[in-house]
Amino acid sequence: MMKIRKNQLIFALRILISTLFLFSALITLFQTTLDSSLFWLNWRDFIDFYNSLPFSHEKWYTEISQNFLGLFIWTDFLLMLIFISPPKNINYFLIQFISSLFILSAFAKLYPIPMYGITKVFEEGQLIPMGFSENIAPYFSRLIIGAELFLAITILFNNYLKKLILPLSILMISIFSIHLISQLFGTSENCGCFGDLIPMTPLEALIKNIVTLIILAFIYKSSEDIRGKMSNLLILFLSISTIMFAWLPVSSQSKSAGSSFINYVENEEFVNLEEEKILCFFDAGCEHCQHAARSLDSLSNLSENFPLVHIIFSDTEEDKIPDFFEVAGKEYNYQIMPFANYDTDEIDSYMEITFPDYDNPVVIYYKGNKQIRLYDGTGNNKFNPEDLKIILENR
Repeated sequence: MMKIRKNQLIFALRILISTLFLFSALITLFQTTLDSSLFWLNWRDFIDFYNSLPFSHEKWYTEISQNFLGLFIWTDFLLMLIFISPPKNINYFLIQFISSLFILSAFAKLYPIPMYGITKVFEEGQLIPMGFSENIAPYFSRLIIGAELFLAITILFNNYLKKLILPLSILMISIFSIHLISQLFGTSENCGCFGDLIPMTPLEALIKNIVTLIILAFIYKSSEDIRGKMSNLLILFLSISTIMFAWLPVSSQSKSAGSSFINYVENEEFVNLEEEKILCFFDAGCEHCQHAARSLDSLSNLSENFPLVHIIFSDTEEDKIPDFFEVAGKEYNYQIMPFANYDTDEIDSYMEITFPDYDNPVVIYYKGNKQIRLYDGTGNNKFNPEDLKIILENR
C-alpha cells in the first residue's frame, strides 16, 4: 500500500512539474499580451530593462537574445515531456526531443500574437512565397500547425509509429527542406520555420532539418511496428484541426473597409476637416514607419499647403515616440491605441483595425473623409513619397 501511494505521489509531482514547465513556456511565448508570468516575473519590467541596455538595439544582441528566448521555451517543452514520462533509453529521449521540436515549431508560428504570427509571418513569409494563393494559405497554415501538434503527440506513442507517424514526419520535413534549398540563393533573412520567435536563415533551417531527418531515421530503424486503432489517430487529428479553425478563424475582412480607418481617430478637428489630410498608422520603433514620417516632413517643406497629418501609434513601443519624432524631424498630432484587445466585441485596438490586410507603415491620403490613396507595408504598395508628391501637385 505504501509503495502504491509513493508511486502515486511521484506521478502527481511529475504532472505538477510538467504543468509548470508548460505554463512557463506558454506565458513566455505570449509575453507581449500578458503582464506577468511564472514566479511573478514581470515581463514588461524585463523588456524595459532590456531596452535600457546601451547595446540593446545592436543587431547581434537582438539576434542572440531572440534565439535565447526560443531556446528557453523549447527547453521548457522538452523538460515537460521528460517529467511526464522519463525516458527509459536513448531512443525514447530522441522521440521526446523531436516531439518538443514539433511543439515549439507549432507555437512559434503563433508568436507574438496568434493571428499576427500565423498570417503575417507564416502565411505571407513562407506559404505564399511557396506558391500558395492568398485564399488557400489561411486554410493550409492552420492545417500545418495542426499537423505539427498532431505529430508531436502521436510520436510519443507506438500506435502506427513506424507505419504512419514517422513517415509523415519525414515527408513533411523533406518537403519544407526542398523549399529551403530553393531559398538558399534568395534574399530571405527568416525562413519562418519558427516564426519570429527564432529567426533562421534558409541555410540554418536546412541544417536543422537535416539533423532532424537523421534523428527520425534512427528512431525509425530502432522502433517496432505496432498498430493499434487507426480511428484514434483520425479522431485526434480532426479534433486538433477543429480547435485550430475555431481558435483562429479565417478572416473574411475586405480591404474596402480601409475608408473606415478615420472612424478611429480621436481628434475631432482632424475628423471634421473637409480639406485634405493624411492619416498614418505607425509603430514608434518601426524603422520603415520612421522613414515614412521623415518623408512626410520632407514633402511638407516643399509644399505651402501641406495636408494636416495625424498619427495613430500602437502602445507596444510608446516610450520611443519622442525618438520617433526626432527622426521624423517634426512632431505631428497623434494618439496611442492598445496594440491588441480581443476581449471585447468592439474594434478598439491597433491590430483589430489594420490586421490582417494591412501592414506597417500605413499612410492614407484623404479629401475630407473620402479616401484617395492608401499605402501600406514594404512591398509593392509601400509608401512612395514621389507618388504622393504627384498627387498633391495635381490636386
